[in-house]
Amino acid sequence: MRLDHIAFRVLNRNLAKQYFCNHFGYKISNDFTVDFPDKTYANCYVLSPQENLDKRLPFLYPINNIYGHKVVNYHMAPEIFLSQGSKGSIVEKWVNENKTKLHHLAFQVNNVKCIMNDLKKQGLIEFTSNEPLKCQGLTQIFTKPCPFTGLIYEFIEREKEGFCVENVKDLMESTKNYN
Repeated sequence: MRLDHIAFRVLNRNLAKQYFCNHFGYKISNDFTVDFPDKTYANCYVLSPQENLDKRLPFLYPINNIYGHKVVNYHMAPEIFLSQGSKGSIVEKWVNENKTKLHHLAFQVNNVKCIMNDLKKQGLIEFTSNEPLKCQGLTQIFTKPCPFTGLIYEFIEREKEGFCVENVKDLMESTKNYN
């Protein structure tokens, strides 16, 4: 397991982007908009660290004492995900209630379903949906706020780099009642 990305919901994604790019060497790797059924939206940046390695490395993840093998692009620092919402959007409501703050930490795992099952069996945490969300090359799930840390966690299984806009939308909607 490794930290994949850190997601912030912010009042001004351009100022947040400048902060991470100017002071920590991050670069914009994606810029997209998530449209919601109620006609609101969230503008998103994905920022990548400068420490990308130029080769693909295998990772071993412990899952029930069994090791799985995945090959993914590796970067030393986590990506940063910034979202700024339109008036009345899920993201704007979050920011108004919580101010600009960390929304969740995402951990890259070998098998999202296995992690979900293990955590459910242990009674440690609840999830925002019964099944992981799937998109080509990505499987993801959010937790409800953790009773031990107060944070939302995402578990993400990657076969490719990047984000899936439909999954981002569904994940945002799944946490709209948890702040």
